[in-house]
Amino acid sequence: MADQQLRRDLLDEVVARLDELGLQATAHLHVEQDADALVTLTVDGRSHVLHAWLKPATASAAALIAKVLREIRPDGDGVVVTDYVSPTVADRLREQGAQFLDAAGNMYVRQDGVVLWVVGRPRPERAVGERPGRAFRRVGLQVVFTLLADPELIRQPYRLIALLAGTSLGAVTPVIQDLRDLGYVIGPEENRSMQRLNRLLVSWTEAYSQTLRPKLFTDRFQADDPLWWQSIDPTRYGVTWGGETAASMLTHELRPETTTIYAVSMPRDLIMNARLRRHPAGNVDVRNQFWTGGLPTPNPAVVPAPLIYADLIAAGDARSAQAAERIRETYLDRPDRA
Repeated sequence: MADQQLRRDLLDEVVARLDELGLQATAHLHVEQDADALVTLTVDGRSHVLHAWLKPATASAAALIAKVLREIRPDGDGVVVTDYVSPTVADRLREQGAQFLDAAGNMYVRQDGVVLWVVGRPRPERAVGERPGRAFRRVGLQVVFTLLADPELIRQPYRLIALLAGTSLGAVTPVIQDLRDLGYVIGPEENRSMQRLNRLLVSWTEAYSQTLRPKLFTDRFQADDPLWWQSIDPTRYGVTWGGETAASMLTHELRPETTTIYAVSMPRDLIMNARLRRHPAGNVDVRNQFWTGGLPTPNPAVVPAPLIYADLIAAGDARSAQAAERIRETYLDRPDRA
């Protein structure tokens, strides 16, 4: 299948770059709970078998990637294999102890006294797997979000998944097939289940920030009091808090610089009662609620946890990343999500 071929192509590119650098390497697909592939590196006559997690995308959520690798391979022989890792991301992955190999020849591997550290090689002219499967395109991301928010939905009829995701029924079938090809959905059709949810969260978060999130912005307002939202019950207006606002409510550790509201449409009475005024550089962001409700949330006033996490990661600053980890650990980190 197409996705399987992309994964094979990615492995072939990585092995070719290792060979160019004078390293002996072999790799083959190996879809199991703890690995997508096995990569064998031979250095100074000694072979090192690495259990690889294939991610044909730019690695960004370094802390979660490192955590997933530790969970699936506690012996330290896990490695993320991707198309390209920038110097900045390479440093973050190394700081977190996350081994990686990319299709440009960049790498960080630390095994039995052997340390391989290559960084700064340019991005390949054609990114391997640059055209994502349907699961990681805009509509597919809505379906995947719904399943991340409530993994038990995978056992429900596709019609219900489509309703909750805000997509057509026809969009669900190819997305589920993509997830099955990638090893996230397993079992016979009548008894489907999900696995590797932490890994799926990483891939979804990256694709969401690049593909879906930019299309969700609908309006911006200015509030004179940056803490105005604390005296508002959003459920009264049919809206929910997201991003830093949701994280502040849940963790009490983050003072949001911007209030994030998810709404089907911004209620006029909320604008009036909160004394908000439309402003292109305001401190209140309104984003489209693309799902139709009915998904579990940490609190009725906030959006589902995967979306809080993804918006915090997309913010790109250290304080938001730290809050994202708290959200993940508290609301998304379960043994069955590894």
